Amino acid sequence: MSKKSFWKFIAIVLIIAAAVAGCIIYFSKYKDFTKSLDEDFDDFEDEDTATEETEDDKSSSVKREYVSIPFEPTLAE
Repeated sequence: MSKKSFWKFIAIVLIIAAAVAGCIIYFSKYKDFTKSLDEDFDDFEDEDTATEETEDDKSSSVKREYVSIPFEPTLAE
């Protein structure tokens, strides 16, 4: 092997190693991100089940009356 082909071989090996290391780092960060995202959505799912109203809660709520607002049209000048 000549010196040029040896350095080309070393360069190719280093490029491949850097690509493999980059993929490993990317996938480990992606896995951690999706895990934390799932945990965040688990919090929302717990809140939804806790705030469900039963029929008794709906019937005991305050009755509201609506007030109509009188409408008096004005003439534009």
